[in-house]
Formats: sequence, structure tokens, C-alpha cells
Amino acid sequence: MPSTLPGVPDIDEQLATSIVERLGVIEERLRESVATSDDMVRWTGRHLMDAGGKRVRPMLVLLAASLGDVDADGVLDAAVLVELTHLASLYHDDVMDSAPTRRGTDSAHALWGNNVAILTGDFLFARASGLSARIGTEAVRLHSETFERLCLGQLHETVGPREEDDPFEHYISVLSDKTASLLALAGSLGASLAGGPEGAAEVMRRYGEKIGVAFQLADDVLDLESEASTSGKTPASICGRECPRCPRCWCGAGPLSSRTLGRSIWCRSWMVTSARTRLSMSSWPCSAPTLRSRRREHSPSEQPMRRWRSSTSFRMAPSGRR
Repeated sequence: MPSTLPGVPDIDEQLATSIVERLGVIEERLRESVATSDDMVRWTGRHLMDAGGKRVRPMLVLLAASLGDVDADGVLDAAVLVELTHLASLYHDDVMDSAPTRRGTDSAHALWGNNVAILTGDFLFARASGLSARIGTEAVRLHSETFERLCLGQLHETVGPREEDDPFEHYISVLSDKTASLLALAGSLGASLAGGPEGAAEVMRRYGEKIGVAFQLADDVLDLESEASTSGKTPASICGRECPRCPRCWCGAGPLSSRTLGRSIWCRSWMVTSARTRLSMSSWPCSAPTLRSRRREHSPSEQPMRRWRSSTSFRMAPSGRR
């Protein structure tokens, strides 16, 4: 039977129903969080929010919080916090990429100009910072570190790799900072605020980091191959200039090779199937024999993955990376 939670087909149905209900509450809180008496920001601040979105980051907060008390203080605030931060980054990204559309509608800078779009993003960052302060000092620290990584990821994407850098490794590091850092924050905050088992917050941080890289890698390939009418994005918007966030740039300026694209698809497949295995577990922690049997059931052979890793210098950002 299909799951009531889109994108997570193997999840426990009771857990899925619980998360869907809370996502509705989070949607209301998102709109409350950007309420303002300013006539212009009232429109610009809700522009991308009203355009929709997958709400992956709030969902991950709730999934991580389900390892403890999902109704604990601060969990819903954390879900709103990560989504607001993500939305703010989209306003800035669209300016830097000169993207005319986002989520099937006109981008903010296409409607109101670059200055208004950038300042609206800053406004959303400010509201997100207020939420982190309400949650507590540890949330402020983690949010500030994530914000730093978002900025560094954008900077490194803009200037590109140095001559001595490996282009593929640079590309993965950009994905880690620009996308995975916020998903790592979502997993970590959800588990820690809910009072999950010892070590759960670190496990969910690492999970968010890895699934974030896989998600953005697949999204970048979609950016090259999709039609705007189906994806809601401007095709090839990341290829308007030389940049390491474009899969074509892994091999220089030449065309995307089947071998390189195959690596990206294998990476995504391996990490997503691994993630599904963990999300489908109905209890935490799981016994080692059960975990091994489920990994054998869901995951592809480990041997090709070892060969893939050794051929690409693939790495994830280590814990505590700045």
C-alpha cells in the first residue's frame, strides 16, 4: 500500500500519518513566522513559500524527532527554522544564477529586481535567527555554523576550484556545504530536541549530510535534462557560467560522459536505498543482526561501491567541518 508520506514509500504508516499531520501545523507556522506590517515584505516574503515545495527539511526534523518525543518543546520551531533558512537561500541563489523561474513561478528577482530579492532573503534569515534564539543557545550555535557553511559553499561554487584541486572533489564539497549542511542541521536538531537515544543526534547529522549530497547531485542532473514545465526550474541554470556545481564540469568543459553520469546515479541509488532501509525501521535502536539482514535486502552489492569510491576520491564533509 502506498505511503501517506510522499517520497518515503517504506515508512511505518502510523509514523507517516503523524508526520503528515505535523507538517500541516508547520505550514501554518511558516506563514506566521514571516508575518509583518510592511506592505511589500508581506508579499515578497511569502512568494516562494506560497509557490509550494517538498518540505524535505521539516520532514527530516520530524523523522529524527520520532526517535524520541516528537512533541517536545522546540521541535516544531526547529522544523520552521530549517525551512525558513532554505527559503532565504533560494532568493539569493536565484539572483546569483539569474534564474527567471522557481517552483513553477517567476523568481523574486525577476518580479521585483535583485535588491528586493536579496533583502527579502535577508529578512527570512533574520526571522530564522529569531527562532533559533527561542529554541536555545545550542540551536543558535548550530544554526550559525550551518549559515557559515551555506555562505562558503556559495563562495566556493562562484570562484571554482583552484588549479591543484580535484574538480569532482570540489563539486562534492560544494554540495556538502550548500545543501547537505542544512539537512544535517535538520537531523541533528530533531533528534537532540526530542531527547533521542545517546548518539542519535550525531547519526542523524551524518545521515542528513549524506542524503543531502545525493539529493543535490540528482537535482543538478535534473537541472540539465528536465523541461521547465515539469520541473518548475530553469533548465541548465547552473551552466550559465563555468561552475563546479554543474556535472558537465567534472570533466572540464566537455560533454557529460556516460561514465561520469553513471557514477552520480550509482551514488544516489546507493545512498537513497540505504536511507530507505533506515527510515523503514519501526524502532530505534535496531539489533545488529536485523540491521545486517535489512541492509542485504535493500542495498546493492558493496563491492561495486568500493570500486566507485576508489575511482573518484569521493568524500563527505567530516564532523565539525567549517
